[in-house]
Amino acid sequence: MRTKLRRTAGALVAGSAAVALAVAMAPGAMALMNPGPPGTYHDSNFIPQVHASTVYRIAGSDRIATAIMAAQTKLAWGQGVAGNGNANFVNGCNVILARDDDFADALVSGALADVRNAPILVNPTASLDARVAAEIGILAGQCHAGHGIGNGPGAQFKVTIVGGIGAISMNVVTGLHGNGFWNVERLQGIDRYATSLTVAHETVAMLHNHGIHNMNVILATGTNWPDALAAGPAATSHKGIVLLTNGTAMDPDTTAYLKQLATEVGWTSAPTVYAAGGPAAAAAPDAIPFVGRDRYQTASMLADYFFQFLPSANRIHNVGVASGENYADAVIAGGFMANSDGPLLLTHKTYLVDVTAAYLSSQRDWVNNAFVFGGTGVIDPVVATEVSAALFN
Repeated sequence: MRTKLRRTAGALVAGSAAVALAVAMAPGAMALMNPGPPGTYHDSNFIPQVHASTVYRIAGSDRIATAIMAAQTKLAWGQGVAGNGNANFVNGCNVILARDDDFADALVSGALADVRNAPILVNPTASLDARVAAEIGILAGQCHAGHGIGNGPGAQFKVTIVGGIGAISMNVVTGLHGNGFWNVERLQGIDRYATSLTVAHETVAMLHNHGIHNMNVILATGTNWPDALAAGPAATSHKGIVLLTNGTAMDPDTTAYLKQLATEVGWTSAPTVYAAGGPAAAAAPDAIPFVGRDRYQTASMLADYFFQFLPSANRIHNVGVASGENYADAVIAGGFMANSDGPLLLTHKTYLVDVTAAYLSSQRDWVNNAFVFGGTGVIDPVVATEVSAALFN
């Protein structure tokens, strides 16, 4: 652990460390993509709608509302800036839609959400939720091109559905069309492993097309969610991807894709492959393992390796804390933290786990904002207070 430095007046926004329960929606602003340390890639300051160094709770009445709140808890998802070479890469005109009653599709979407600067919303399989339709309309309004048809204004806004019709039905697509959103694509496979590969192909293609030739792959089991949840933001910190193992076995198509990535022309070097959690490490013994005594320590190990913050002028450093017991709100946290270039830690409902508290304390000189995901039925208020104490008191 590094020797801590005293927090300077300019390092954090002045203000007491209060615990807030929600954050209001704010108008759009601009975000760019700027390189960090060698091998690390950062979006420009992801600026959440916060005004002090504080713990903020992002929670709605259910998982759909929590995802909407997460989408609204920001000043922007990345409007392009004229004259910037990455303006079309980070254009703020995308939203990702995944099913609300399973975890796999949302978890593997984090890397794609990061490169597109897109929020992830969740929706029931059967039909388009009215709240989701309304939020997509708000996001489309923040896109400089709106949500029209053809080559006119609005043509660039895109809704990307992750998963097949068994996850998000054609009725949802019909509902999107009925609300005027015609630019809809679907990324899918025959199962969650194939879907993760389809999402990875799209993500890697975007990275490659925009000159990023150094990346990583984090493997996590697709039969449970905590390891893949923490792996998402860690992978995106180096503009990487998350692929799923079938528990302790490699999916054959995933193995083939890893071989393809290792030999693909254009990479500066072959992608580094990591394994998050015991099952993935058993499935891929040649990968660099991150295996803790439990899901909480594994998440903290990933955070400690991929997110050792340092002082940086005009940068905002964010961390997230989600339930290690309930995926409903936690999967929403993965995409949010991928976009905010920060780690996602896990906690027990009623107390802040020791390894999570230790990581937060080690980063207290650099972190500006912490986000707790889910209502008080998922994470008790005392946990938010303990997060605040670890970081700001």
